[in-house]
Amino acid sequence: ESKKEVKKYWKSRGHNHPPVNYIPFEHYLRYYVKDDCVSRGVKTINRDVYLATDDPIIVKEEIASLIKVNGTRDGTLLVDGCYSLKFHFHPTQSDSTAETFHIQHGGPKGDCVSRYERSIAALSDLIILTKSRTFIGEYNSNWGRLVRLMRISMDNCIKIEKGILGVNETVRIKDVRIAFGSEAPLPSGL
Repeated sequence: ESKKEVKKYWKSRGHNHPPVNYIPFEHYLRYYVKDDCVSRGVKTINRDVYLATDDPIIVKEEIASLIKVNGTRDGTLLVDGCYSLKFHFHPTQSDSTAETFHIQHGGPKGDCVSRYERSIAALSDLIILTKSRTFIGEYNSNWGRLVRLMRISMDNCIKIEKGILGVNETVRIKDVRIAFGSEAPLPSGL
């Protein structure tokens, strides 16, 4: 995460010095609001939430704390009295001893098996995030910008191939919600 965004987040909550060096998971949940249930005429909306994170241990601890306060009997989190969220992590992140998930970290440079496992896990995360109904994330990293890029689709590929695309016929971006930071993505690498 961008240090600037983290400081900005905590300052907006009255902290001159951030109590932790990241934005809490709870902040990402602000998009799940009761109005969605009201507008759909339902009591609850059940969602499976896949979490791709560099810090699975911290995020799991935060979720456990939230579930203690607003959880249900089946271990889901009830958000704003509307959304019932069940969380899923990548299988390699289920081990509580996993210290890191960054591709370039963990194990000696010569440990190809470990590096391969992290690379495949990262690619599977990317595929799941690009195919998900909604992506809640940020553009402060190349990873977030890559997910956005891969969630883009053309409205009418045949017209594009023939070069007859009209003015109002453009591209579509699947539902992306920005958790913090700029809503305008920078080009990859910046």
